[in-house]
Amino acid sequence: MSKSPQNTKRHTDKEAPGFIRFLLRKETHIASGILLTGVSIYLSIILISFLFTGSSDFSKVNNLPFSKLSEAGNDFRNIGAAIGAWLSNIIVNRWFGIPSLFLVAYLWFVSLRLLGIGKVSLAKVFFLSALGMVWFSLALGLFFKPVYEDTFLLWGGAMGYNLSEWLNQRIGWPGTVLVLVASLLIFLVFAKLTKTPFFKKLSETAPSGGYASTINAKGAVPDEFEESWTGASAAEKKTSGFKKPEPVVAKAPVDVEEEPPVAEPARTVIPQPAPVPVKEDIPFEVKVGGEDNPEEEAEESFADELNKLKKAENVDGYDASYLGTYDPKLDLSHYKYPDARLLKQYENPDTIVNNEEQSSNKRRIQEVLEQFSIR
Repeated sequence: MSKSPQNTKRHTDKEAPGFIRFLLRKETHIASGILLTGVSIYLSIILISFLFTGSSDFSKVNNLPFSKLSEAGNDFRNIGAAIGAWLSNIIVNRWFGIPSLFLVAYLWFVSLRLLGIGKVSLAKVFFLSALGMVWFSLALGLFFKPVYEDTFLLWGGAMGYNLSEWLNQRIGWPGTVLVLVASLLIFLVFAKLTKTPFFKKLSETAPSGGYASTINAKGAVPDEFEESWTGASAAEKKTSGFKKPEPVVAKAPVDVEEEPPVAEPARTVIPQPAPVPVKEDIPFEVKVGGEDNPEEEAEESFADELNKLKKAENVDGYDASYLGTYDPKLDLSHYKYPDARLLKQYENPDTIVNNEEQSSNKRRIQEVLEQFSIR
């Protein structure tokens, strides 16, 4: 008696180790997806923050081992504090530069897949992320080196810079550019992007004479080679394909019964109205301006009323002589100069240097200079 598939599956599940069964559980996938989502969010935040605050944190974390990170102090501008600044410097400047964000994007896809969101192939996403990270890192390290050479941020990272230098020493910059272009075209071919309308227009070319232009899409044989292959000329082939016209035989006329004529309906005459006599044009004239102008009259009346109000209020005859002559120093007549005893006299004339204050000022000046990429 053969075993059923269900019994076989249960038997194999029981034989699998406990660790493998734990990894295959749905709860494990969800928990791993939650943890990986948190890591992806943290990496996204610190990397984006490093692009804006790395100028002040670069000097503190550059070439600094993780064991001595506590000695760097707490004055970090990165949102992720000391660990965020140190980790961002490692991922961006020592790895693949700005294209390292492809790694964060892949972690997002993996975390969403573990949570059961989306059905994208992780192998395909990994291949595209790795290829994009390497290609853009090399391109940024090759073309934009003069732009970021004196800044804290290596656009292509140490990997892109070293790879571009190695290729320039082996095949020169023209060969490196050809490698980038060829790899991009090969990717477009395999990604089937050449089927888009833009690439179709670039690939379409009109036939320009020759044997290839004489053969149509169905593989028809051209006329000039027909005589040599079949022994018949092209003219004979064309005439042989038509049949001779048959003689036209006159047929006897067929009697057709004539239909009785249809009486036309009586037409009704619609009376038209009598023409209206056109009156002659009445001449008229438009007068512009003149002696009686309403605007001028309104202005004159307004001026008269204003003069009457001034006279009524006695504005022009205002007398302020009773106030006397104005004295600008009247308010300061009782001012006394300060006494010299107010000045403080120090017993020790020597200047006292505060080392803590000087180190604090020095650190502030360095931070301001680093913000403007001055080191």
